[in-house]
Amino acid sequence: MEVKDYIGKIELHLASLNSHQLIYAALDCRLAIERFVYNRLEFHSERHSAKLLFKNWQPHSAMRTLTLLEPDANKSFTLHMKEESERGEKEGFKLIGSHEGIDDAILNKKYHSLGSYLHLRKDMDSEKLRTLINECLDELKRLVIKKFECNLANIVKADCLACGQEIHINEKSIPNLKEIWCTDPNCNTKHFVKDFSQEKKLALILDATVFKCASCSAENLILNTKVKEGFSFKCTECHSKNEIIRKVWEYGVRETQQTALPRAKP
Repeated sequence: MEVKDYIGKIELHLASLNSHQLIYAALDCRLAIERFVYNRLEFHSERHSAKLLFKNWQPHSAMRTLTLLEPDANKSFTLHMKEESERGEKEGFKLIGSHEGIDDAILNKKYHSLGSYLHLRKDMDSEKLRTLINECLDELKRLVIKKFECNLANIVKADCLACGQEIHINEKSIPNLKEIWCTDPNCNTKHFVKDFSQEKKLALILDATVFKCASCSAENLILNTKVKEGFSFKCTECHSKNEIIRKVWEYGVRETQQTALPRAKP
């Protein structure tokens, strides 16, 4: 179901004289908010890993992640365009549509307030709930009028260090990014952002650990998602089979003005 479908159901619930129907209206309000947010996430998932976008299922947290990746994704604006004739003359601007951002108050406070009515409670206030639903309904109607999705951005490209897939990143988001996932669903490898140069080259670090082959000491890079007891890998140099038999954490005192203590292993 889409947001418009939920709006129709909410209006039917509100029209009922049975106050119990307000509970169903509150549920449909929450589902409509989730559908709007998830539609926006799906739209941007072509540029970003779905795993990254949907790692937080709650709409407020999910939208915060999307806004970090796409700074303009939750801004409201209207797009006008005009056609240039063969002579170079420009016709009048025509309205294309509006890109609507959803109010954080709806995503956070009101979304959770609606949820509080979906549990058995002694202090049920039907009029208060009806007012809350109507406020959310007005916001939902605003979101679906002349709506379009926009994904314009200056793109920075980087290759996944695991599979070679080209990753596209919005340049505006880079200063705030700490981690990036490969957009290939068969890979989904995590990277850390190391540096972004003036030449607009993005340096990534693979979320992996270097293991020295127990036979020839050659270094083998193993993704951290695979590192666990019992995992085995074949050395890239001598092809010997190595197996992880226990975890050993390396640690040390962070360097300060004083001399740092040497690192130690437990």
